Amino acid sequence: MVATSADLLNWTKQPGGTIQASVGYDQNNFRDPHVYWDESRGSYVMLVTTRKDGKGAIARYVSTDLNSWSIIDPLLATAAPAVGKHEIETDAEILECPDIFKMGSKWYLTFSRINRDEHRKTFYRIADSPDGPWRICRDADGHHETFDGLFLYAGKTATDGTTRYLSGWCSTGQTVNSNNELPWSGSLISHTLVQGPTGRLYPTIPAAINNKFNKELAFEKLNVVGNVSENNKTYSITAQSDARSYARFNRNTASVKMSLTIDASQSDHFGFSFWCL
Repeated sequence: MVATSADLLNWTKQPGGTIQASVGYDQNNFRDPHVYWDESRGSYVMLVTTRKDGKGAIARYVSTDLNSWSIIDPLLATAAPAVGKHEIETDAEILECPDIFKMGSKWYLTFSRINRDEHRKTFYRIADSPDGPWRICRDADGHHETFDGLFLYAGKTATDGTTRYLSGWCSTGQTVNSNNELPWSGSLISHTLVQGPTGRLYPTIPAAINNKFNKELAFEKLNVVGNVSENNKTYSITAQSDARSYARFNRNTASVKMSLTIDASQSDHFGFSFWCL
């Protein structure tokens, strides 16, 4: 549906702008529209989250005036090893909150995978054309398809003409329900997206957020356990084979920025956590 505004505060619904799911598309899942300008077509293209023939799909419509829309070939989810034109390499049941943009010579499609399992997060795919095929970004170092850990969800992008940002939410709930989900909504997370030489996208802290943390805060060390050494307020923590190593400090009640370096070259897996006592 469409609503218009002259000041971005007061909105008027435009019933004539309503678009309903075409035959073959899931009428109960037909949402999350995203409009972008496609230079190759000389038209606006609208992406719509839906399902087609029981599979995850993104319906697509084109328009030259943002009023009259014509349906074109959808983008369809496929788990098959060979990905063709108009196909997206994913097993997502529904591709929520799709976003599409061009960076350099590559096109990127982002979406949130609604499947109720441990992979419910924001993903991206890469292509040479907005028509696909949309593949996982693979290179000599393996594959790369997400921006953050679990529950960075509904990520959408925006640009100021120079920098591309990704913003989504992270659930502040702690209890997973019977559908293996944390509660919906939560805290805002924003990343700057940086493009690597092979086309991979990497998240970094936005400069505006980074610059907010410009005052050093003093922490009081309470105790250390295991292999911990200190030199001029710098702590080195080395893992133990049979126990944890950590340093414990006084509680802080405000947001802070922390910097650390991790050397995992001598281990096949590692992890770290922050918690309040």
